[in-house]
Amino acid sequence: MRTILERPVVVGVDGSQDAIRAVEFAALEAERLGCGVWIVAAVHEIAAYPSVAPLLTGESMIDVGRGIVADASRAAEGRAPTVPLDASVVVGAASTILAEAGRQGRMIVLGHRDTDLLEHVFTGSTTIGVVGRATCPVVSVPASWSRDRTHGRVIAAVDGSTIAPAVLTCALEAAEAHDADVTVLHYWDVNELYSPFGDIKAAQREWETTAGSRIKTLLDQLTPRYPGVRARLELEYARPADALVRRSGDVDRIVMGRHGGTSLLAGIIALAPGGVARALLQHARCPVEVVPSPVVGVSPETMDEVAAVEAADAAG
Repeated sequence: MRTILERPVVVGVDGSQDAIRAVEFAALEAERLGCGVWIVAAVHEIAAYPSVAPLLTGESMIDVGRGIVADASRAAEGRAPTVPLDASVVVGAASTILAEAGRQGRMIVLGHRDTDLLEHVFTGSTTIGVVGRATCPVVSVPASWSRDRTHGRVIAAVDGSTIAPAVLTCALEAAEAHDADVTVLHYWDVNELYSPFGDIKAAQREWETTAGSRIKTLLDQLTPRYPGVRARLELEYARPADALVRRSGDVDRIVMGRHGGTSLLAGIIALAPGGVARALLQHARCPVEVVPSPVVGVSPETMDEVAAVEAADAAG
C-alpha cells in the first residue's frame, strides 16, 4: 500500500457522513500544513451481513470502495480545491490498514459517530484500534465539529511523563497553524479510598511544586520556537476525563498522549488507549488528537527539538 504524496494527512472513509466530515477536516488541515490528503477505504472480502453475501463478491466490494473514495475526493475538493489528493481501496481490517497507511503520513483523521453506549462497542472499535496501532498522531473528529465555528484555543493535556514534550509540540504546531492560543492542562486526582492515609492538601502542594515545575520548564523551552503562539499553564485537582470532556465544548482541539512504544509493535499488537483517552474519543465535543510515543507523525526537525528538550530536562 503506497501513496504518491509525501507525508500526507491520511483519512479513513466508509461512506458515512462521519467520514465525509473527517475528509473535510483533513483537507483543511492539509491546506494549512502545505501537504496532500490520502483517502483510504478499507473493505472486507466478506460482506458484513450474511443475507447479502451472495450478492457481493470481492470485486464488487472493491467497486463499492471505489465509489466511497470518489465521493470523499469530491468532498475534499469542495473544501480545499488546491490540496493534492490520492485515494486507495484496500481489502482488510480498517484499523490495521489505516495504521499502516499512517506510517507514510503525518497524521490519521477519522470521523467519530455519536451513538449510545451499546453502539459504541461497534462504531468505536475502529478508532480505538487505529489509536492503539498508529505510529503517528490520530485525530478523531466529532459530529459537533464545524469549520465555521472556531474558538482560537487548543488544549494540551499533559501528565508530566516522558510523552509530554511530544504532546506540547503537537499542540503548539496545531495552534500555530490555526492562529490559536494553547492552554496546557495538568490534572491530578487521588482516589477517595486513600484520603484517610495521608494529607491530601500537603500532597497537592507537593504535586504543584514538582509536576507543575517540570511542565513549566518544558513549556518555557518549547514556546520560543512558536513566537506567534500564546501559551499558559493550568494545574487543577480534578478527575482528568471529566474535566477535559467539560472543557471540550469551547476549544478547537484537545491534544493528549498515548503511552506505550510503537517502533516494534505497531501494526502487530494494539496498545489500548487508557481510560482518559477513551472517554475523550467517545464524548469530546471537539477534535481530539492522540499522540503516540515515540511520535513519528511530525517533521524530523520537530523530533530533533523534542529530543533536545527531553535531554535538557533530564540533565536539569
